[in-house]
Amino acid sequence: MKGSTRPGTPSVITFDECDADGNPIDDGFEAILYVPPWRPNIDYDFDILCGTAVIGEKSVLGDDSTRSRVLAVTGLQTAE
Repeated sequence: MKGSTRPGTPSVITFDECDADGNPIDDGFEAILYVPPWRPNIDYDFDILCGTAVIGEKSVLGDDSTRSRVLAVTGLQTAE
């Protein structure tokens, strides 16, 4: 996946788990991330990402302790 956000515009990124053929897996991994708005005239050192994820019953990720629970997802992307 490749993309960019427009200055001043918040973005929402969604992820869905797929099989080897690219078909979505029902009740697999799903995540929604939010990228807050930013301004091009400010020298940012990082981008903040936050959101939620759910590891479904048919996902190949995780284990029984994380299945069907809403998980908080946070992260930083540092400037190069």
